[in-house]
Amino acid sequence: MFNFKKLHIVKYTLTLLFASVILTGCEKVVDVDLEEGEKLLVVDAWLTNQDKPQVVRLTESAPYFSNVPAPVISSAQVKVKDLTNLKEYVFSYAGDGNYVFTPSVLDTFGIVNHSYQLVVDYDGDSYVANSFLNRTTLVDTIEYEFREESIGVKEGYFAFFVGQDSIGKQDFYWVRTYRNNSFLNKPGQINVCVDGSFGSEGNNGSDGIYFIPPIAQGINDSDDPYQLGDSLRVEIHSLTAGSYFYITQMQGQLTNGGLFAITPENLTTNIVKKTSATSLKAVGWFNMAAVHSKGVRIQ
Repeated sequence: MFNFKKLHIVKYTLTLLFASVILTGCEKVVDVDLEEGEKLLVVDAWLTNQDKPQVVRLTESAPYFSNVPAPVISSAQVKVKDLTNLKEYVFSYAGDGNYVFTPSVLDTFGIVNHSYQLVVDYDGDSYVANSFLNRTTLVDTIEYEFREESIGVKEGYFAFFVGQDSIGKQDFYWVRTYRNNSFLNKPGQINVCVDGSFGSEGNNGSDGIYFIPPIAQGINDSDDPYQLGDSLRVEIHSLTAGSYFYITQMQGQLTNGGLFAITPENLTTNIVKKTSATSLKAVGWFNMAAVHSKGVRIQ
């Protein structure tokens, strides 16, 4: 009689041997010679109406596989114009690619419902970007509770904030969280919303609502809960519609992967080159934000 059990064992053994040959063959390292691509001016200009130094950072793009920091730009002229009241604010170079303007008590930098223009002059070219400073809303309270360790969750304190979207028009917000004065900036911690929810431009169905739980609870690091003595600060920054979609596109690229990964794409930009003395193009973004913040200490 034919032994089906032995046949099954033989087939299983051959399958394992075949798989081991395939996997062993995959160990060969293939070096791919990629073109570096053209250099770009990279503009990072997320400015606010907060009474603290405002920073515009300028660098040049670096090759994708480069292990060194992007080259900084130290010889540009940077200013921001208030197009509504025709005031101009000059930013001074402070090192490491950072251009800084520190508002004084007499300055009116960052007024809600004013239009602003960023101007960067570099290497004979001029680059501009425009932003409107939208209103923000309030962080009413910050609450937290202790949770014991459970499957996949460490022991610690988990927080949420209470706030309500401003009524009357569609608003775009960036909820930024600081733990012990360190910004929680992992890709999964980017916390943006339309009104108080997840929506789209032109859909006002969530106007005036309280921030929904995924937004209100998005101020936690699930891998590292708050502990006694930690400080927590929540800031709600206003965005333009363009800034909101830029951030969501950036987050999509940073978290892109797995079975349902999409084709990578270049991020959009609102930096426009106005002259053509050089071939250096620009990428990056400029946004003016109104900010409200509130903080607590876990105790």
